This record gives sequence, structure tokens and C-alpha cells, in this order.
Amino acid sequence: MRKKWDWLLFLTVLAIGSLSLLVIYSINKSLAASQIVFWAFGLTVLVLTSFFDYKAWQKLSIVFYVIVLVTLLLLFLVGEPIRGSVRWINLGLFRFQPSEIAKVATILVLSAFFLERSAANLKNLLVSILVITPAVILILIQPDIGNVLVILGIWFGMSFASGFRLKHLVFLTLFYH
Repeated sequence: MRKKWDWLLFLTVLAIGSLSLLVIYSINKSLAASQIVFWAFGLTVLVLTSFFDYKAWQKLSIVFYVIVLVTLLLLFLVGEPIRGSVRWINLGLFRFQPSEIAKVATILVLSAFFLERSAANLKNLLVSILVITPAVILILIQPDIGNVLVILGIWFGMSFASGFRLKHLVFLTLFYH
């Protein structure tokens, strides 16, 4: 349970979100109205999830990741093709893009993985790649290269913070070719 609310984080989110909404409003008023709804929903999720202990997220990370993988698979059964790609599930009032939630799930599952393992160990680094591979493949099939690159960037950043060495990158590059 949270002992102290992080007002700086909350005010920063409010400031950036407000500025973004003003820019959208200046371009398209009806789009801004729908974005306000999503922004309010996002703020609600921020507040609600901030009250969970981070250790609870660690325990739930694998379950959350599996749910996201199932949702990514479900996308191919019920997803709507839009401009040649299948990225969204129509939920009536809005469309849901599972690859956006996959980014959060990737952060959670990798943080739980690297909590007890160091990326300085090449075996752990390779296993961490295998952990994210199912999500990467399912998102790549949609196709959604942008979110794949973001997930790979998340993997790289978290691996680097966990002890990843540049010599591993050289090894992986040489091994790949």
C-alpha cells in the first residue's frame, strides 16, 4: 500500500496531458472530446494502480503477460482489419489495441525476470529475449513495426539496467549473421 502520494508525478502527467489535449483541440474539437474521455480513464487507472504494492505487480506479471498474449492471439479471431493491418478489437464504445497493453506487460515481466537475474550473464540475456519473443512475433504479424521497436527498446533498456554489456551486443550481432 502506498504511504505517500507522488504529487510531482501526478502534476507532471496532468500538465503534459493538458498540453496535449489543447494541441488536439486546436486541430480537431471532436477528437479532443474523445481524447478527454480516454485521458480521464488513464488518470483513473494511474490512481488505482498506484495504490498497489509493487511486489504485487511482480507476482502478477506472468499472469498479466499471459493474458496479453491471449488477447494478442484473440485479435486474429475478432480483430477488425483497418488499412491492411489487424491491430484493434472493437468493444462497441471504443477500439482496444492489445499491443499497447503488451508494452506494459513487457515491462512488468522483464522487471520480475531481471529482479533475480543479471543480464551480464549471457544465458539470462538470451532467456529474456525468449520471454518477449511471443509478444514480438504476434505484434509483428499484425503488422505493427512501431510497437515491436518500442518493445525491443524496452528490452534493451531494461537489459542494460540489469547489467547488459556491449560485448554481448557484439556477440549477438555476430551470432545472428
